[in-house]
Amino acid sequence: MIQKQFSDEFKEQVIKECNEVGNVSLVARRHNISPVESFHSILSDECYNRHEFAGFMKAYAVVTEYMRYYRTS
Repeated sequence: MIQKQFSDEFKEQVIKECNEVGNVSLVARRHNISPVESFHSILSDECYNRHEFAGFMKAYAVVTEYMRYYRTS
């Protein structure tokens, strides 16, 4: 079983702060989670921005496949 790196409460807190502050980079630096932010930036550039999704299930399938590729390459 894979152990969670961050608790659900921590994730909720970070999302709330991002919504309040409006600057994901600032919040990531404050919590020392810049590597997570960096990964999401790569995911955005290489996955989200290269596809036009017809719906949630299509987006989920494409992102899941990209994550599988990212972990194994």
